[in-house]
Amino acid sequence: MFEEILWSYLSKSDDLAELLTTYNGNPAVFNQTAPNDMDEMWDAKDHYNRAVFYADMQADTERKISGTLEIDVHMIDTDNIEHICHLRR
Repeated sequence: MFEEILWSYLSKSDDLAELLTTYNGNPAVFNQTAPNDMDEMWDAKDHYNRAVFYADMQADTERKISGTLEIDVHMIDTDNIEHICHLRR
């Protein structure tokens, strides 16, 4: 559930979307793994820039949730790396 909410949040960010390539008509944001470079659903010849996130959630005894989130951004041209790192919604 959390992963779906996170994917929706990231993929609907106009600032992030303008920096990413697209896959199946959506910004290239993926949960844990990106599709193979030969996958026909890539909308462009270039499969970069793309973002892959990993969420590790754990429930504790007080019914609170904690965890870690990692977002890897795969880029060929790093001209926009600072812009991606400072995106806010």
